[in-house]
Amino acid sequence: MALTPDGTTLLGASYHDGFGEAWPTDGEQLGEPHSRFEYANLHAIVAADDNVYAPSLGDDLVAQFRLEDGELKPLSPGAVNAPAGSGPRHLIVDGRHVYLLTEFSGEVIRYSRGDNGGLSEERRTIVVDPDAGLSRSRYGADPMEEHLIWGADLHRGGRFLFRESGELTELSRRPVDAPLAYLGPGAAQQWMDPWWRRTPGRALGRSRTCCSL
Repeated sequence: MALTPDGTTLLGASYHDGFGEAWPTDGEQLGEPHSRFEYANLHAIVAADDNVYAPSLGDDLVAQFRLEDGELKPLSPGAVNAPAGSGPRHLIVDGRHVYLLTEFSGEVIRYSRGDNGGLSEERRTIVVDPDAGLSRSRYGADPMEEHLIWGADLHRGGRFLFRESGELTELSRRPVDAPLAYLGPGAAQQWMDPWWRRTPGRALGRSRTCCSL
């Protein structure tokens, strides 16, 4: 769930039921849901400025909307495709860019935001240790049992994007004016372990990735 920047609309997405909706807010009360949209396995919903983005793990896309008078209006096109079978899972908005993490292929994809908020892919990079022996995952698989890629969450921390994953520790990094580039698992320990130990409520042993901005 997410609240729009002006606090007037609550957004929600259901992974198992495959739909998203919006609710008008009135103090501590919510109005009737509206603006329903449907895609398979919606994994997140994010509001930024007058735009709303929702990655669909099952349909390999990011749905994109403009918020007008509290209602979600699909942009044209209403969604941007991610690589087939990649499993778009989590995204963050960083000014004029959106960074998307895929669960099954272990990619970070950078999109630019147009004047209306529409997304255009700029670059993608795989952030999986090539020496880890991981295979591409798929819906319904057990990544721990089968030793598969498992991209989880993406977070912003200063000049870095931090990726949580379930299978290994790695780091990808880029200077501000250079493309994303994979650096390998050793650097992740240097950057992530102190942060991880200071973060309450985290399950130790889950692996992490980092991308510089």
